[in-house]
Amino acid sequence: MKKLAPPSFDEIESELSKIEVFTVGKMLCDSKSRDTIFNDKTLNSKYKYAGIFSSYTDQKTGDLKEGYKIKTKVQSETMPFWIAFGCYLMIGLGTLMGGWKIVKTMGTKITKVTPLEGVCAETAGALTLFTVSQFGIPVSTTHTITGSIIGVGATKRLSAVRWGVTINLLWAWILTIPVSALLAALIYYAIIWLK
Repeated sequence: MKKLAPPSFDEIESELSKIEVFTVGKMLCDSKSRDTIFNDKTLNSKYKYAGIFSSYTDQKTGDLKEGYKIKTKVQSETMPFWIAFGCYLMIGLGTLMGGWKIVKTMGTKITKVTPLEGVCAETAGALTLFTVSQFGIPVSTTHTITGSIIGVGATKRLSAVRWGVTINLLWAWILTIPVSALLAALIYYAIIWLK
């Protein structure tokens, strides 16, 4: 029996460019056809493009052959340099423009934090993050440490916490998600339009 050569990278790239995927648990799904591509590590043989994966799976069981791993995360070899550079640049500029303001707000504007209170707030924040991550709950580190600082300030007395600043932070957090979503959509459409 003649062994078929695995498809070339260009053939795989051409076929995969037709696929838009999403994950549900351990399933990798095609968003256009609504078919499951892989369930855990088993290929769905009825999937339209299953043939491009055939060299890497056991024909009887559909399981991935030993030594093959599907990389679902962005790798340094697959991500264009300009995307990584753009992300690093924006994070750096954001920290440069607002970093000190955040440190000042956290350390002095919500409540005056002494070194001991800072250690207590950091420990409480770390324990909270560790605990919720064990349950797979996504939380913001900034929100967690802010809550810890408010808690430390409230131990002195409730009036030690500047509630006006805290309310402003809450409004900023509530508005961050829809504003970021809108900006991301606008940038996406601008890039598509320029393409």
